[in-house]
Order: sequence, then C-alpha cells, then structure tokens
Amino acid sequence: MLRYTRIARTCRSFLNPTATGSLAPQQLQPLRYAITTPTARPPRKALHPSLPVEPVSTTISPGENTGSQSANVLDSVRVFEAVTPWYFRRWVWLIVGLNLAWVVFEVDTMLEYFVEKVEHEDGSVTYEKKPLWQRLGASAIVVLGSGCFVGGVLITRRRNVRVIDLIQKGKAFYVETAADTVGSGRVFDRKDCVISPNRSDDWMDMLVKGVKGKYSLRLRGAKVGGVSGEPVYVRKGLYDIWYGKGGRAT
Repeated sequence: MLRYTRIARTCRSFLNPTATGSLAPQQLQPLRYAITTPTARPPRKALHPSLPVEPVSTTISPGENTGSQSANVLDSVRVFEAVTPWYFRRWVWLIVGLNLAWVVFEVDTMLEYFVEKVEHEDGSVTYEKKPLWQRLGASAIVVLGSGCFVGGVLITRRRNVRVIDLIQKGKAFYVETAADTVGSGRVFDRKDCVISPNRSDDWMDMLVKGVKGKYSLRLRGAKVGGVSGEPVYVRKGLYDIWYGKGGRAT
C-alpha cells in the first residue's frame, strides 16, 4: 500500500509542480528551456544577388599629341591605379597657403627688422636698418625660394600618374594625374608611350612622344589589372601589358 501511495504522489508532483512535496521548479527548468527556445533558422539567401559592374561612359579630352576629338572610355580597361600621396591631394593647397603666409611674414621681417649694429663716437650703440638694396635682396631670395618650392610641388603633382586606362580597343592610353579630376585626363597613342625603370625601385617613368618631361608611376601600393602587390610584381605587370609577356623596355 505504501508503494502505491509513493507512485501517486510522484504523478501529482509532475501534474501540479506547486503542490507540497513536488519537485523543485529548478528541476523542471531544463525541460522548459528546451521547449520554449526556438530552433535556429538557416541563413536566408540574398534578396539581390550581386550583378556584374558595367563600365561607365565618361567623356575625356584628348592629349596634345593626338589631334583627335574627345574620346569615350566606355570600353576602357583599367591598367594601372596608384595610391596618391596625401600631399598631392587637396592638402597641396593647404601647403601652398601656409607657404604664402610664411613668405609674407619673412618679407615683412626682412624689410622692417633686418638691422645692423652701429657704434657711435660717444660709445653708444644703436641698431639701424640695413640699406634698402640689402633688404630687398634678402626678400627676393625668400620669394624666389618659395616660388621654386611651390612650383616644384605643383609640377610634380601634375606628372604623378594616378590612373592609366587602355581604351579604343587597345590603341590608346587614357592617363590621369594627381592634378586631374575624374574624366579630365589625357589620351595618348599607345605606340607613343614608353615606360622605363627609375632610379628608385618604387617608381617607374613613362615617356610620351611629343610631350616634354616624363610621367612618374608610383609602384608602392599600386594595382595592375585590379591586382595589388609588391613593386617588383607591379613593374612586371606593366611590362607585360606594354611589351607582352616577358617584354622589357629597350
């Protein structure tokens, strides 16, 4: 009889957990958690699968040596893309402005406070301005040096290549420099463009027939055909594009 009483009490404890002598609520917590916790759902598929990127039509101006009309780069292929140094971006105008402010300060100092020590017969000492030609000469040196610095920065910026695209079914190159806005570069015939090594391993030179000077290609951090790598691999990729596999400049 005692045995059947224990069985009945156990059944009542499961049916009514709050009854006296029932199992503790903590003992039912794992079962409750297993029932109320939702099952993990599989990840949903993307609603919009990625689509191929189409080239964007951009009108650009021809180079000086082409003589052709505006070209369309709808069929362009990105050959080279460099990392533009911060001092060749819009920060260059901050550098120019600071340099101009420095020149104004220095010229004013030269004209007003460029003095010399003068001893008088009574033993007194005074400071007088130097002759005007000396003050003007010193000011001219400051202005000339500052002008050379700013001119060098802007010219180098104009020759620092940022983007090279192969256009016109491989017959021409579209070149943008750090000074150009998007779509305002130049078009050169492919046969007129030659690349050659630079003294530095991180740079290459591009010479264009009919254009004075040379363009500089920064290899550190650059991409060739959309792939980035060390300068030695970027250089090899450019040679392969210009002169074929294994080709080099002569």
